Amino acid sequence: MDNIVILLLCLFLGYFLQRIKIFPENAYVTLNHIIIYICLPALALYYMPQIEISTQTLFPVFVTYILFIAGFIFINIIGKIFRFDRATIGTLILTCGFANTSFVGFPLLTMLFGEESLKTGIIIDQAGSFIAVTTLGIITASYYSSSKPSAKIILKKIFQFPPFYSFIIGLMIRLLNIPLSPLLQDVFQKLGSPIFFLALISVGMQLSFNFKGIKFTEVFWGLFYKLILGPLVIFVLYVLIIGGKGSVVQICIIESAMGPMVTGAILATNYNLNPKLVGIVTGLGIILSFGTVLLWYQLIK
Repeated sequence: MDNIVILLLCLFLGYFLQRIKIFPENAYVTLNHIIIYICLPALALYYMPQIEISTQTLFPVFVTYILFIAGFIFINIIGKIFRFDRATIGTLILTCGFANTSFVGFPLLTMLFGEESLKTGIIIDQAGSFIAVTTLGIITASYYSSSKPSAKIILKKIFQFPPFYSFIIGLMIRLLNIPLSPLLQDVFQKLGSPIFFLALISVGMQLSFNFKGIKFTEVFWGLFYKLILGPLVIFVLYVLIIGGKGSVVQICIIESAMGPMVTGAILATNYNLNPKLVGIVTGLGIILSFGTVLLWYQLIK
């Protein structure tokens, strides 16, 4: 219960600071930089060497890709039925086709499954979400904004993301069985621990509830996929078809049920697809996901 209170308090604090304008309008960018350049790399170096490599590692790796592909298909079908414009379809794919597996996902995983769950969460976020959003995401944003992506740009984006290097280094340490001193492990853990508070405050600063000029069908179908249908696809595939069991599979389902990814939302905004819809879907989706994630948790447990 304490974690839920802290989680909601940090979100409210971020939203409150945004409204009273004590900080610059884009202050959340600074928080995101601290998370991206310090906290996430430290967590990757702390948890990756501890990961047990097995066939079950494939479950968390493929969650993001399955979720995105299913979302791409579903949103395009819905877009044709309701005649969404290209910018709207692209926006919904980028926001609702990716889950917020770190900024919101890590705190909720810790609350529901304990800190050990971050081992799986790191795999989902680094090997799944990050690589997917910087490849599939950039291609999608470029396509729906009518610009042409190049292999050079995609590779540049991937190798400009600091946690990616930490992920690779941590994975190599694990594969080569290189021992890390307790001092280094302690340093990495302490550098990564502020991520939960900083991320939630950052998300709170970016929340928007201005619905003027936004169609209900656009918001509804995007969030229906992100919060209900998307996790259902993972549940059916992983549990009912493949027959997966255990905490790793449960964590995969919960991560897929998280609200829209902030990075995907930023990508949609940067490509000027439908910035206003980005704010509405991301803000509302994150808030609603706290309730729907708990419902999914009760179902899978």
